[in-house]
Amino acid sequence: SLGFHSLQFHSKGHVWIEKEPEAYRGDGKSGEALARALLQAPRERVTP
Repeated sequence: SLGFHSLQFHSKGHVWIEKEPEAYRGDGKSGEALARALLQAPRERVTP
């Protein structure tokens, strides 16, 4: 399947975005960490 496999918020202030077969990590508070992780993911895969 295409797209994201999972989105995980961790209490240590980071987010993991996993998609087959790659993963992207963002650090900071929840919203900031998510934004940083999404910026690392390929744009064609990110749906606004």
